[in-house]
Amino acid sequence: MSYKRGINVNIVSSETISKDYNNVTIPVYIGLLPVHQLQDYTDRINNPIVVNSFDDVYKTGYSDDWKYTLCEPIYAHFKNDFDVVGPIVLINVLDPSTNQTIEKAINVNFVNGVGKLSGGDIIRDTITISDLVIDEDFKVEYSQDGQTVVITDLSSTLDGDEEVRYKEIDLSGVNEDTIIGKIALDGKRSGIKALPYVYSKLNMIPGLLLCPGYSHLQRVHDEMIYAANNINNHWNAFAYTDLPCDDSINTVDKAIKCKTDRGYTSPVEVTNYPKAYNKGKIYHLSVLRSVVAQKVDKANKFPNDPPSNRVINIQKLVLDNSKDIDIDEIDAKKLNSVGISTAIKFEGSWRTWGVHTSAYTYDTSDSMDPRDMYESSVRVVRHLGNVFQRKFWDKIDKGLNKGIIESIINDFQRDVLDLYVSQGKLLYGTIEFLYDENPASDMLQGDFKFNIDVTGGLVVKSITALLRWTPKGINLLFEGGE
Repeated sequence: MSYKRGINVNIVSSETISKDYNNVTIPVYIGLLPVHQLQDYTDRINNPIVVNSFDDVYKTGYSDDWKYTLCEPIYAHFKNDFDVVGPIVLINVLDPSTNQTIEKAINVNFVNGVGKLSGGDIIRDTITISDLVIDEDFKVEYSQDGQTVVITDLSSTLDGDEEVRYKEIDLSGVNEDTIIGKIALDGKRSGIKALPYVYSKLNMIPGLLLCPGYSHLQRVHDEMIYAANNINNHWNAFAYTDLPCDDSINTVDKAIKCKTDRGYTSPVEVTNYPKAYNKGKIYHLSVLRSVVAQKVDKANKFPNDPPSNRVINIQKLVLDNSKDIDIDEIDAKKLNSVGISTAIKFEGSWRTWGVHTSAYTYDTSDSMDPRDMYESSVRVVRHLGNVFQRKFWDKIDKGLNKGIIESIINDFQRDVLDLYVSQGKLLYGTIEFLYDENPASDMLQGDFKFNIDVTGGLVVKSITALLRWTPKGINLLFEGGE
């Protein structure tokens, strides 16, 4: 028997039959931010950053060039055309102090004390002009789209052509290893391995995990699935991943084969294909699904409704190279039947489309754990496990008495399970303390186990009407006649 400490939840196989928890979905995105735009970016590398609105880009930088991959979720959550929803948490892995070019020099023409440099890769704190001092003799700002550097003279010394020296971001050293990250000898974490910092530093529990631009890579994907479980040895999240959308994966059949070959089959993820286009920007469907999920969960205060069949403001589906790809409802059904989510157009609007986890395949669904069929049922169970641990953490290290056991049962039943059942968000929910499953030897060690059974997150996946023609109406022609 292993040593136990604290409060824990083990999610077991489903039973088969013939504080403030309102922020149930905190998306955590891991990738690249243009922090080189900031005056000081030292604490913006491999540390979680909370973003509540587009105005918060002073914490992160922003560029319309989405090679800085975390600019996409910033825009998708806070500048989209249909709804603004947050907060989100970003973990940036780009370090401008190491990912930089050699110094360059260019002549910049200053007019009325203002000079401009085109290019969104210039590292702000490397800009030098003669012996002038940045932020004393001149200031540097980036344009809103992150594509132009504006230098303003503060000392009345800049006029005409002036030599400006600077270094630029070099992304050649950024790869899947950078995104995956590591735990250094001093204990410092980076990349996906920095996910525990979201709770330890922000007191926020990750709800969704995304790595847009990198989750289609096998090793990144696998690390995401591993990292989503037992975060800080307690919390359970859910991953949104993407399949490749290059020329080699340019059809529905190729996408299905790719998913199978790579083993994107976890019950704690939804895999998405292809990408979406709107007004000159290409989005990962995983990111758009995250926006929808957070919106739906925020309204429900519970993750019981899947983020599927929800309107998203896009113009078409595309591949990496912006080439159109046509996916109709028949194609989408084929993708959904093997656990791939996509988007379809219905009644003039584009909608997210897919309710299954990546573990689902129709051909094997009879033999799988029924909980693992649907995203919403998996997320309901994981969310309730997080709630249980948070709610009763203060019971740990208290003196044992019968009242503690009864209070845990009564509080969780009344405040959580019964509440969600009464609101129609759970179909069933009970918590029990079974003495035959808590032997005296365990209780002497201070270890106690509660059994929680829930039914929730089930989905109306299809509705069928049997419509037939009948001659009965002919008789009505003659009712009341001679």
